[in-house]
Parts: sequence; C-alpha cells; structure tokens
Amino acid sequence: MSITSKPWKAKTFKNIIFLFLLLKMYIAYGQNSTDKKVIVIDPGHGGMDSGAMGIDDVKESEVTLNVAKEILRLNKTLFDGQLDIYMTRYKDTLVSLSDRTKLVKALNADVFISLHCNHSDNTKAKGIEMYAYEKKTLFQKSRFGWGISYRRG
Repeated sequence: MSITSKPWKAKTFKNIIFLFLLLKMYIAYGQNSTDKKVIVIDPGHGGMDSGAMGIDDVKESEVTLNVAKEILRLNKTLFDGQLDIYMTRYKDTLVSLSDRTKLVKALNADVFISLHCNHSDNTKAKGIEMYAYEKKTLFQKSRFGWGISYRRG
C-alpha cells in the first residue's frame, strides 16, 4: 500500500511536509547545525501488532511505515540528504521496544521520532501530537521535555 495511491494523498502529503519542516526547524534552532544530524524514525507497531485500524481496514502499522518512507524520500529529493535518517523497521515486522532503544543508543541519535496514528471514536477529531526531548549531558540530573498538541474538531 502506498500513501500516494489513496484519495487523501494531497492532505497526507501536506501533513508529512509539515512534520518534516517542523523537524528541520527543531534541528536548525535547537542544536548546533554544522554537523549532519542523526535521526531515527520509528514507524509505530508492525508485524503481528498492527495498531489502530482505520477506514477500510487500513492498519496503523502500514500508514506509519509509509509516512516514514515518504520522509526518507523527501530528505533525498527536497533536501539533498542533509539529514542522516535511519528507521527502526523498513518492512512490516515487529521490532521490540528494547531493540528500538538499542538502535537509537548505538547510532547516538540527535532526534528520535516515533510515528503513531491515534484512534478516536469522535469522527471529527483531527490533529497531531509531538513530544521532544532535549538531549543533555550524561550526568545531568534535570532534563527537559516539551510537547505540542494540535487538535481540530
């Protein structure tokens, strides 16, 4: 299944562009921008764990994987590979939480993004949520986290 083969492709593409630009803004203004940033994208769920089920039995695990692949494509085509992006999975497989954590630590990622498509019984509910964690020194006790939530409906 490709996100570009659905009637909602234009809306989804705009949301992916927004997410990608938000990520670029976070990196540009939040950290030293001279180094190539390492980003790990975790397309939520996978394999036996399909996550939420959408309209026409679309699986959350398929949507998140397609969004992650689109971000990889955009990084190559629009941004000339400025970001060093890895994914926790490249096909419909289940990756354990501990293996995801090991990958992020092994790559010493600057940013970790876990993609999910939340479910709501309210058919008018729309929006995104984003949580970010500021990387501090290993021995610093206080760490900072922030979140953005946008909802319509």
